[in-house]
Amino acid sequence: MDIKNILHPILETIFPNDTQQLLIECILNSPYYNILTWILLITPIVLLIIFYRVWDPLTKQTLKWLITGIITAVILFISTRYFLIDESPCMLNLIDNYNEQTPGLLDPNSFMYYVSGLIAILSMILTFVYSLIIKRFSINNSHNPF
Repeated sequence: MDIKNILHPILETIFPNDTQQLLIECILNSPYYNILTWILLITPIVLLIIFYRVWDPLTKQTLKWLITGIITAVILFISTRYFLIDESPCMLNLIDNYNEQTPGLLDPNSFMYYVSGLIAILSMILTFVYSLIIKRFSINNSHNPF
């Protein structure tokens, strides 16, 4: 399985409009797209291992688990914004050449905030799913998140 195939179907489902295809292709052709996908998959695991092993035992477990999930989402939001806009010549070109009169095309800058938010939400979902697996190895924190 190609790492690019992980996010591509999600983007196609969320943004099915053909006019957004140019923006989606720009994301998929970004030089750091693969790195971003790996960051999405690995960051929640690393932070959860820290949560379940280093912060073990702790008080207010659910609150600290939520903080761990929020930190994961913020890291992914910032990473997405950086790798897909600041380091993507295609996206920078689209942002520079964007004209509000282009019918049906979202503002590329706004589109990237949508994508960054989507990936942050995906990271929270992965954090929850990974928690169900990793919490089994925790001694004092095995009932967290729920």
